[in-house]
Amino acid sequence: MSEFEKHMNLMFIKTILYIVSILGCVFFILLYIYIFFHVLRNKSEKISSKNVGLGTNYMLMLIISNIGGALTEIILYYKVKEIKDNVPKSFCYSFGFFRNYFELSSVSWISMITFLFYKSTTSKNIEPNEECIQFLIGILYSFILPLLFTLPPYFSEIFEALGPKCSFSKSVSIYAVLFTIHIYLNGILQILALYRSYFFYNQKLKILKEQNIEEYNLLNIYVWIFLLFPIYLILTRTIKLISRLNEEVFLIIGECSFALSGFVDSFVCLFFLRAAIPCCKKEENVLIEEKSITSINIS
Repeated sequence: MSEFEKHMNLMFIKTILYIVSILGCVFFILLYIYIFFHVLRNKSEKISSKNVGLGTNYMLMLIISNIGGALTEIILYYKVKEIKDNVPKSFCYSFGFFRNYFELSSVSWISMITFLFYKSTTSKNIEPNEECIQFLIGILYSFILPLLFTLPPYFSEIFEALGPKCSFSKSVSIYAVLFTIHIYLNGILQILALYRSYFFYNQKLKILKEQNIEEYNLLNIYVWIFLLFPIYLILTRTIKLISRLNEEVFLIIGECSFALSGFVDSFVCLFFLRAAIPCCKKEENVLIEEKSITSINIS
């Protein structure tokens, strides 16, 4: 089997996993639409407006970024499959920009979500006016700021075609280094924010364990599920970095785990969003009180 065939087989597997990620993201969007346009418009009393808001909008933006990144990778696969040779350099410029932009945008939105999670331990529910300001801050940080890391490489023409692959040129790898550092800084800040938040909710869990075991189990699951964000983020990026040193061992694992990141993100988001859907609640008394993790992070 030639190197090209091996590369195409890996790209095919990645494409399947990216499609799985897109399906998970689409399901979240459908659920989002159901809540906002069906339930709230009909003024249903089964879903409180406190269950949907800033946190949900952050998650929607994360899902959109994940879809953009997945579609970019799928387009690359079909482009390479079509030409069956060297990828045009001009295409590499566009591919490199969109891939790096959506990846960094997704990481940034996860940081905004974890920051909101942390803020829930230090303040009360966010006022509507403050929600608008924080959402604009999220747009600036997660949609505008990534352009500063992705546009310079694009206009500097630092991407190069290596057969069916697109990558940074070795002579200007400083962009790749800065890009990687920014991602890891986001991951570290996410872990620190969740680490601080964990102690707050750990105290709450001790109280709930004595008072209501059902609420304790539910809150405990929410806390641990939320930890998936930074853990999976750093794990996948670390494997990808190692794969550059020893491709034979880590390349497949790194690429495939990265392709599934959109599915993992949508899983975490869906797990939180389900708290706003009546059909997903077994009993009304299972709901956590208004200041708990459900109402804070979904609202």
